Amino acid sequence: HNCRIFLPMKTHLLLTLAVSSLLALPLSGKPDGLLGNDLVTLGGGYVWSNDSSAAFSGAAFTLSGRSNLLRQSSHGLDFTAELDYVSGDYDDFDVDFDTRSGSLGLTYFYDFNGPVTPFVRADIGYTQSRTDAFDDDSFLYGFGAGLEIYIKPGFSIMPQLRLVSYPDLTSDWSVDASLTINLWLNDSIGIFVNAGLSSTDDYDSGRVLLGFDGTF
Repeated sequence: HNCRIFLPMKTHLLLTLAVSSLLALPLSGKPDGLLGNDLVTLGGGYVWSNDSSAAFSGAAFTLSGRSNLLRQSSHGLDFTAELDYVSGDYDDFDVDFDTRSGSLGLTYFYDFNGPVTPFVRADIGYTQSRTDAFDDDSFLYGFGAGLEIYIKPGFSIMPQLRLVSYPDLTSDWSVDASLTINLWLNDSIGIFVNAGLSSTDDYDSGRVLLGFDGTF
């Protein structure tokens, strides 16, 4: 299976402009990133697929929360909850679609008291897809791992890789690779950019999201 995702030129320019603008913002002294904190995240953006058999594009919105359950000197455990919504159309079939999904998860991280904090995560949830022609529902579960890398106070990046299964729809696993850039404007408000690519045996897709983080 060959990955056939290409970043559209408009999306590439918007992503470059967004990241450049965020990096120019003044940063706070918040040192500890996302892991181990109580946060709410709200964002939106663009999703697409260049797959010749099922090309699509649309708008994406996400709302998520993170709450720390355990924090020791060297490790911790976070509870996460996420709601996602995508609305768009298939390019070649003139068919509209919308997808709603929700998930709950746990993230375990190990703190080396250095600039890099590794973590592993597990999620379970449910997804609903609606089009003019058919409906698809499925439970989902996934596993992943990643790193939170602290560049300087108020600025961190988080690459991660996930495997997600939709057993009621397909026996194939979806491979999702993403990179999130987080910039804290003060001790309670931050801005993020998330870019990701997903691949299955049936199609490949990508996304770019922008939004806000808030502590509580």
